[in-house]
Amino acid sequence: MRRDYEILFGSLSLGVHKYEFLLDDGFFKEYGTDLVEGGDVNVLLKVDKTNTHMDLEFVLKGSLKTVCDVCLSELVYPVNHSYYLHVKFAEESRLEEDEILYLSFNEYKLDISAHLYDFTLLSLPMKRICIDSVNRNSCDKQVLDKLEDTENTDAQVHPEMEKLKGLFTKE
Repeated sequence: MRRDYEILFGSLSLGVHKYEFLLDDGFFKEYGTDLVEGGDVNVLLKVDKTNTHMDLEFVLKGSLKTVCDVCLSELVYPVNHSYYLHVKFAEESRLEEDEILYLSFNEYKLDISAHLYDFTLLSLPMKRICIDSVNRNSCDKQVLDKLEDTENTDAQVHPEMEKLKGLFTKE
């Protein structure tokens, strides 16, 4: 990832520090996932540094571009969430826990790009549908009609399947 998303905490004084980031289409393209096609998300990061740990508060506001899980229409979803990450300094780095990240006392920077990406994905609902988006009220009627036709066709018994069933039936 780019250095734009690195926090050089080694040179920070103790206390609260604020950062601002903009997550745009370029940021999401670097990850190359099909869950998010792009976005425009402003991130306000508050870092509270002490001698033994840092508390990071991420406030995300903006929108993400994705597709409807039902009709594949392009959607714009609102993002307005806060997330927290606790960073503890230890003699040696340890595996991460749910909301705790361990860093060695020798570390001096923290790349938050993966956390930013994860937090934006967590802002999306599990099922993305048109009615919840900013730019659409309902799913594409033509696509829904085609899906219904396909379901009716699949419900019919195909002669090919009957022949295959005969191969596996013992008499």
